[in-house]
Amino acid sequence: MDKRLLSSTILASLVVAIGLGCGKKGMEPEDIADGNFEATVSGSINLKLNGCASFVSVPGGYFQLALLPISSSGLDALLTLARGNSSVPGVGTYNISEEDASNSPQDFVGLFSQSSDIFLSQSGSLNVTSSNPPDRFAGSFTFTATNGASQTVTISGKFNAKSGPCTSQQP
Repeated sequence: MDKRLLSSTILASLVVAIGLGCGKKGMEPEDIADGNFEATVSGSINLKLNGCASFVSVPGGYFQLALLPISSSGLDALLTLARGNSSVPGVGTYNISEEDASNSPQDFVGLFSQSSDIFLSQSGSLNVTSSNPPDRFAGSFTFTATNGASQTVTISGKFNAKSGPCTSQQP
């Protein structure tokens, strides 16, 4: 996978996170509303996250699932999954791996960032349970990621993403 994919993914995610708001607080864990997600981070960092879920498919470029957590102190984390194939993935299971030039265009690369700490995926899977382009994309994921300080986290969650940016009116 091209190193530009990761840079583009980070930049696009930050633009979405800074320029747009996400849904309301208080989402129930057993009911993922349209445009929302929930996830657990364990290991070197332990967090429960929930917030806005959106996806974008850039023709000739990449596909990205952006999960933007909400907290009382503002946005303090970012979770994204991207791949070098721009099509919206169909129902099925996909690999989440480390970014490498030998990655299949079907493989995803995961990124988790909290404050200034960036964790990149090493291994895992994305299970797509519903894919209705261009409107909806839903499923679950689990992946292990490491940072430059050799700390490791495992991130697991589920999402019901909407196409396009998050809005402040989302549930």
